Amino acid sequence: MKKILLIIILNFFFILKSQCSVNSLPLNLLGKEYYEVTNILYSDINISDLKINFFNPAEKKVADYDANFKYLDGKHYIKYIQFNYSLQKCFTNSNQNDYVEYSLKLIDDKVYKVSISKTYSFAEKNSLQKDSERLKKMVKEKYPIFNGKDGISYRFNITKDNPEGESIQTGTSEKFSATKLSPTTKIWKVNSCNIITETQYSFGQLGGYSLPAKSLTLQFEFTNLQNTALDNRGY
Repeated sequence: MKKILLIIILNFFFILKSQCSVNSLPLNLLGKEYYEVTNILYSDINISDLKINFFNPAEKKVADYDANFKYLDGKHYIKYIQFNYSLQKCFTNSNQNDYVEYSLKLIDDKVYKVSISKTYSFAEKNSLQKDSERLKKMVKEKYPIFNGKDGISYRFNITKDNPEGESIQTGTSEKFSATKLSPTTKIWKVNSCNIITETQYSFGQLGGYSLPAKSLTLQFEFTNLQNTALDNRGY
């Protein structure tokens, strides 16, 4: 009986993972209008801790922020939306209370950036690696152009005697885009996905960060500036 139950559970998780796609990872929100996004967010029981412009919309309404990009003409406004999504089917989930953090950025009420962050304990390092390999392969089907890999560094061990502290690499960022640009292209509409793997630390008392490490994160940053006023000069 236990063997049959285990097979059923494994089949269930296989079905969940098989439903994951490069569009379902950002919940099909990229490019959506604000009214479409709110219809989705307010009707999905998997969403919690919703904030619009950094506040609970039921408690406080905050006006959108000016889009202060010098190259833009006229007035444009930026909106931020954050929420948690439970049991996102694209990730390995350790328990029923596990969730993925989402952050949306909108200009003139259109979503142009979706950031996704999943936290793992150090005991779940293998799950992070498996999720990263599987999802990266999926992302590269839509964003096939590899634009390089950068290191991410934070400042540690800041003291009164050593206010600069020391720089320690904490993660890496791999950059992919949907189309290859000509070397002479100076202005373009970004359509990309950055994949970030990073170790998280506590804040130090005098600034910077302090050891030991707390957890690991796997992050995806989807950006599409098509049909917006923005381009690569700032977003």
